[in-house]
Amino acid sequence: CLRLGTGFVGCMSYQGKTCGAVTGAYMTISLINGNNIPNDEIRKEMTYMHIREFNKRFLKKNPSLNCNKI
Repeated sequence: CLRLGTGFVGCMSYQGKTCGAVTGAYMTISLINGNNIPNDEIRKEMTYMHIREFNKRFLKKNPSLNCNKI
């Protein structure tokens, strides 16, 4: 897990793009809710719903999902 997350710090390798915390949250949401059966549209849509909810909550506390604007 540490190796997997190495590039997430420092504004996603100092690019100022999507915050590594946001990307890590997406990965965690997907790990918990994501589909592990091909073409499982219900779990895929449920995962997307949770990510949209996360984005909404994150944006209530932060001005952007991008590091260079936080």
